[in-house]
Amino acid sequence: MNTITYSALAAACLALTVLTFVVLGGAGSYMLVLFGGLLTFVFAAFAYESRYPVDPIEPST
Repeated sequence: MNTITYSALAAACLALTVLTFVVLGGAGSYMLVLFGGLLTFVFAAFAYESRYPVDPIEPST
């Protein structure tokens, strides 16, 4: 997948997380909000890594 796909997934997770918190809004929704926040962070990290790939460190011989 590419950067746009991961960014869209992160935005969707963030929107669903906020919507879940607003609709449920009680103590029972905190685990769902934490899980949604975790998914948002993971997809945002994948989007960042696909946009700025990390070069592997080559061992110098």
